[in-house]
Amino acid sequence: MIADISVATTLQAEVVDDEITYLKAANEYFDKSERYQELADKAKSEAKFDEAALYTGYAVREKSNALGYLKKKYYSLGEEITSEIDIRGLTYTKNSFLSYRDNLLNKNFQNSTQVQKQIQEGKNAVAGIISEGESYNQIQGMIQTAANLNKQGEENKTRVERLLLESKELANRNIGEGLLDGLQEMIASIQSALPQEVSNNGVAQYIQAQEKELEENKKRQMNYFLT
Repeated sequence: MIADISVATTLQAEVVDDEITYLKAANEYFDKSERYQELADKAKSEAKFDEAALYTGYAVREKSNALGYLKKKYYSLGEEITSEIDIRGLTYTKNSFLSYRDNLLNKNFQNSTQVQKQIQEGKNAVAGIISEGESYNQIQGMIQTAANLNKQGEENKTRVERLLLESKELANRNIGEGLLDGLQEMIASIQSALPQEVSNNGVAQYIQAQEKELEENKKRQMNYFLT
């Protein structure tokens, strides 16, 4: 599972980097389009209508180039994600990546301002992706530790309780909705390896069951000595 998260964060960072590269190239087309439109507006204000029409045509052409370029590149990114999901063997994050792919294909930028905003968001996203991946790894490790401690005996029940609660608190604090939203599925899968008292009834019930078992053992010992 740690491997799945590591691969997922790496893949998304790569996709975002590619997206930023494509957006920068498209932004050049948008910039040209907007400069031509400014010239067209200026010519129109001076009653130079033939010149205005010429610049307007250039503006439309450059914007069309930008839109066509982005459509092509986002389609390529979608194909890349689809193939890399299988190549890299993603499981818990597969559905999230498919949703992410669909969001990419539905993006529709119309000017340089929108593109520049997306470029900055992409840069911020890379740092966030890495941070989320680290949080997932920490949570996964804490829950797995709880499972291992539980196997060692009743004396670790307090540590099991603390680790499970801390892992859930960390998840609520650090992990938001987004690409790697398979956390609950991960936790459920890990917890399925725990005793039924923990996975089905919760930590509190598990502790009660352990205490009850201890009490019954004491009674059996007392009965043994009495007989």
